[in-house]
Amino acid sequence: MKKLSVLLAMLLTLSVTNSAMAHAEHDEAPPRALSLKLVNKKDGATIYVTNGADKVATTGATGKLVLVRGKARSEVALRSVGENAMETSSPAKMVPGTHARATITFADQKTATEDFIVK
Repeated sequence: MKKLSVLLAMLLTLSVTNSAMAHAEHDEAPPRALSLKLVNKKDGATIYVTNGADKVATTGATGKLVLVRGKARSEVALRSVGENAMETSSPAKMVPGTHARATITFADQKTATEDFIVK
């Protein structure tokens, strides 16, 4: 019985301590993750970068698109085009079922990576 009383006292102390430590002025909004959208085109691909509903500038960014079809693996460089887009610098044929991984390094040296399966 004494062990149960000690356990309940500890749980009560922990629950009161945690709630007392939360202060609104110290809360920060969680960072939104960048989203990459792959658009397959006849002669390559374009990747659009957003952060929620906001476009993310790709000026000065570099990247690569790794394509895997069965046992075949190829890598294509990405170049910045438009406001928030990266485009393959050479033709890249992507058929349905191709696995693609885009890695983009922005001008501020932050990196975004996302995996896709071409439909």
